[in-house]
Amino acid sequence: MLNRLLLVTLVTATLGGPSVVSAQSMKTGNFTVLISKDPAGERNRSYAYAPSADSVGGLGWKCLGDGMNVILAFGKYFRDDRGRQIVVRYQFDGKPEAAPSYWTLANGGEAAYMPLSEVEAFTSQARGSRQVVMRVSDPVDGQTRTFDVGLGKLGSALGRVGKCPAPPRR
Repeated sequence: MLNRLLLVTLVTATLGGPSVVSAQSMKTGNFTVLISKDPAGERNRSYAYAPSADSVGGLGWKCLGDGMNVILAFGKYFRDDRGRQIVVRYQFDGKPEAAPSYWTLANGGEAAYMPLSEVEAFTSQARGSRQVVMRVSDPVDGQTRTFDVGLGKLGSALGRVGKCPAPPRR
């Protein structure tokens, strides 16, 4: 039940655009993959989402208007009045922890977006890993939550999601 709620939260927090024309859902390893296109421009709006081990949070890759996005969903609500950035650290398969970075908090405070400049390198590391530990901290009050997410079959899941072309740069 909680996994379905997190999936709904992820989709709701990240759609922010036209409704989906058609959708097909499937399970691939640790991931639930939803294949969808928006009605207006036939843009890919598909995503792959894996819940954390405790089902309190999860990690997803989603096609949005600016290309592929990595989104961390968490059951803890970060108040909207506390700012728009949270600090995220991650560690793949027990290797050294990556430097912390600021992620943008989604409306509603239950998910955050990785900076687009980090998505490609993060995804490359994730494809070669079995799990990732994500640590989310609120820079305002210092509260930290930790999520352990299995990455089994990420490559297959992203293959099903397909290409997420970014708009042309001007």
